[in-house]
Amino acid sequence: MTVVGVIILGAGFNCTIHEGFANPCMVLGRDIGETAYGLGVFAAWGPLFVLPISLGMAILWGAFTLVARLWARNR
Repeated sequence: MTVVGVIILGAGFNCTIHEGFANPCMVLGRDIGETAYGLGVFAAWGPLFVLPISLGMAILWGAFTLVARLWARNR
């Protein structure tokens, strides 16, 4: 969702968003440059932190489900 927000701000409102520093971004007469900067940083770096945690949890869930089904079938 953050990537979609960055694309909408960049293309729809002609805002420059990058990881270096916040640029002015006027939306409906209000400067949301700092918010757009934070959104851009999270869109770029967020998956690098969230993906390994999500993948680890999916592996644990799969292993737990496999063990539970094997145990239930053997009973």
